[in-house]
Amino acid sequence: RRPGEVSGGEAQRLALARILLLKPALIVADEPTSRLDPLVQRETIALLAEIVASESLGLVLISHDRALLAATADEVLDIGAGEGATTLPGFARGLQGA
Repeated sequence: RRPGEVSGGEAQRLALARILLLKPALIVADEPTSRLDPLVQRETIALLAEIVASESLGLVLISHDRALLAATADEVLDIGAGEGATTLPGFARGLQGA
């Protein structure tokens, strides 16, 4: 298919494949699931997590989605509304228990 004919999820997976060709040690993913429906969001994050684990890569995930962060993050750095950065070490565990 032509580039304009692929779905959002297909485009995200293609972008991830292109990144992996470079054999990075770290992936920076800025809102990787924005504008995707919930099912494709879960599939995309599951694929990203699988690749990060199997290839022993680092991942910086930038997101406004607290549920996504709670489900995927080991550590969270909250930049806040111009108030400086705050590390939230128990953030993911706290949200999962809520």
